[in-house]
Amino acid sequence: MSDFATRLKDLRVRRGLRQKDLAVSLGLAQTTIANYEQKLRFPDEPMLVKIADFFSVTLDFLLGRSATATAPETENAGTQTPPPLNGMALDYLTTIRTGGVERARALVQAAFAAGTSMGELYLRVFAPALHEVGRLWERGELSVGDEHFVSEATLAIMAGLVPSAASDRTGAQRPRATVFAVDGESHLIGARMVADFLAIAGFDVRFLGGGLSLGLVLETLRAWTPHVVAFSVTMADHRNAAEELVRAIRADRALARIKIIVGGQAFHGRSCEGSMTGADAFVADAEGAAQTALSLLAVR
Repeated sequence: MSDFATRLKDLRVRRGLRQKDLAVSLGLAQTTIANYEQKLRFPDEPMLVKIADFFSVTLDFLLGRSATATAPETENAGTQTPPPLNGMALDYLTTIRTGGVERARALVQAAFAAGTSMGELYLRVFAPALHEVGRLWERGELSVGDEHFVSEATLAIMAGLVPSAASDRTGAQRPRATVFAVDGESHLIGARMVADFLAIAGFDVRFLGGGLSLGLVLETLRAWTPHVVAFSVTMADHRNAAEELVRAIRADRALARIKIIVGGQAFHGRSCEGSMTGADAFVADAEGAAQTALSLLAVR
């Protein structure tokens, strides 16, 4: 069973936070977080509660006394339990965890060659498999390293599908799109899926990944002036960064005509909050992003 120091570090890494970021959020010094993770200090009871609330986990999980991160079912009355993983999504996750990347790649490529579309693979195989990976991590049944392995392997397998499925539209006919994850995010698969769906829809896409400051994003957009900007927000803590980014794009005259699309797990079940960022559209998934982008440009 993990102890507090290990759980704290795993939770922080899972969120894509530096020690400095977590310290600022909790009102502590960075050295305090470092001491917690190195077992040199231990927080008092109010701080333990604050940390548990920040990560939305129970105190028992934070202290390493439970493998389950979430509260008992009685506290989640009215919520819907996700369906168990099955079909090809289960086959894919089992294969990648037990047989490695190449066997999982072969499984996917065989399905693609047999007529399964890239969209079906993304939405019915990769997405549910990755959601299951997140669930297993929260229950303490999967390490951070294993979670990262599955995520990075999936990104590599996805990259092999795009050249075969991408649109053959060329030249000036192709609308331009820039896609990235908002600054601070370490979860890039959602944004990568959006970029790939846009490519299939005929867009000339530049995928920027993550880790770009607000200034770098604006500089990049001015240099290429895309028709559409789409960015994802996975962690709820980064919703404010999304709003700040939209405001900055709107305030820049050179970028005034760009259509802005936002989506991601941070807005799951909160479509009204997604619209409150000031974007032109909020989307629930990658396929919806491509359809929405085409619709927005049709009325330009």
